Amino acid sequence: MTNLHPAAVYVLKTPGWKIRIWLAIVITLVLASLPMPVAGLTLWVLALPYLVMAETLACMVGEQDRARRLLEADHEGQAAQLAGRDARIKRLEGELAEVRAAAHRAANTVGNPVYRRVGLSPSAPDWLVEAARRAYRRRLHPDVHPPHHRPQAHDRYIRAEEAFERIRQLRA
Repeated sequence: MTNLHPAAVYVLKTPGWKIRIWLAIVITLVLASLPMPVAGLTLWVLALPYLVMAETLACMVGEQDRARRLLEADHEGQAAQLAGRDARIKRLEGELAEVRAAAHRAANTVGNPVYRRVGLSPSAPDWLVEAARRAYRRRLHPDVHPPHHRPQAHDRYIRAEEAFERIRQLRA
């Protein structure tokens, strides 16, 4: 940065851009009120520091305006994200209430014995049936059991697969 005139330093140290602008205007008016030969000489001597001060003021005001606009844009973006998240939370809460109500209705009904055999209700969604089937396969597969338990594990595995196959046929 260049060396500034003491008046420019005083103006730039003043807090707030509006006050700085008014100080620059007052300095200009004071210089303009001097007699012409004195004002001309004074303006000629002070012209370069005054131009640097004016340029510095313009840069500072521009930077403050850009920073304010960026801050407002960031705030608006965050508000939009929060609104989207709130809407998603409300939707998920509604879905959770529906699932809980369906589970409560299913618990109060007798249900199909095929579903009860694998711990499901007839109103269970398809994705839950598939997830339960994968879990049963993983847990009951004969290869994950010791050799002396494999025959019983194989029987349990076959019964579970038959139940899931029957459920698939009932849903088709």
